[in-house]
Amino acid sequence: MSSSAFRKALHLGPDKESLELTEDFQPVVLISRDSVAVLKIQGSSKASELSVFEFAYKSNDENWTATVSSVLDSEDFLGTIKNQKPAFWITDSRMTVVPQALYDPEKAPDNIKLLFENSEELEVLSESLLTNELTLLTGIPKGIKNKLGQNPKNAALPLLDQSFMQSSNASNVSVIVENKRFLLVVITGTELKFCNWFSFEKAEDLLYFLMATLESLNILHSEAKFQLSGEVEKGDAVYSCLSKFISKINFTKRPKSLSYSYSFSKAAEHRFPLLFAAACA
Repeated sequence: MSSSAFRKALHLGPDKESLELTEDFQPVVLISRDSVAVLKIQGSSKASELSVFEFAYKSNDENWTATVSSVLDSEDFLGTIKNQKPAFWITDSRMTVVPQALYDPEKAPDNIKLLFENSEELEVLSESLLTNELTLLTGIPKGIKNKLGQNPKNAALPLLDQSFMQSSNASNVSVIVENKRFLLVVITGTELKFCNWFSFEKAEDLLYFLMATLESLNILHSEAKFQLSGEVEKGDAVYSCLSKFISKINFTKRPKSLSYSYSFSKAAEHRFPLLFAAACA
């Protein structure tokens, strides 16, 4: 099989009402290390159709760029977005959050070398959170940026903004599980305590990183509120491992600010948190 091979793994089709407005939509495209997802938004708030193009996880930037390019050039992808201009988003572990007061754009090139390996091959994006004085830095392969013809946005940005708006005085812990990695976000009140990606091979690895992080922050897991989302299901290895130590785990819900085609009921509501966060940005 070619290293750039992919398949259309999921398609949630439009309902009859959406079919009547097939030319009036905004494609929201989320690029990750193992997929390209396309969510069609009709009008301002109707999630009408979802397509996911999957491929083997790409840890190498050159292979990742080649595969993403193959997807974007494919007849299936182009037929999905038709002639509409997509809003491109990206999700990757090569990101960090810094206080805006400490971020100096003039010194950024030197600082980026300390943050990201192979920085000369990266396009570094700088985005500000709406609800806090923080800057999100993301390193993406220049090849992907050039292919898109624009800078994509990091889907973690709207997710963090929305998490701040929904946070309480208690420590809110969000675990977003993806293939071979997970994003851990800890917010207490209006303060971002932690935000980072971890690689993991088995459920016990995820549990270890989670508990070690909470311990380093002096947060008792028995007093925190946990939200779980992404590629995880009740009863699977990750959920079963976490539930042995965490008595109450809530799965996230889709944003209420969107309405959905009937076909979306076939997918778990917590399945695509970053994509739906991007769609609501």
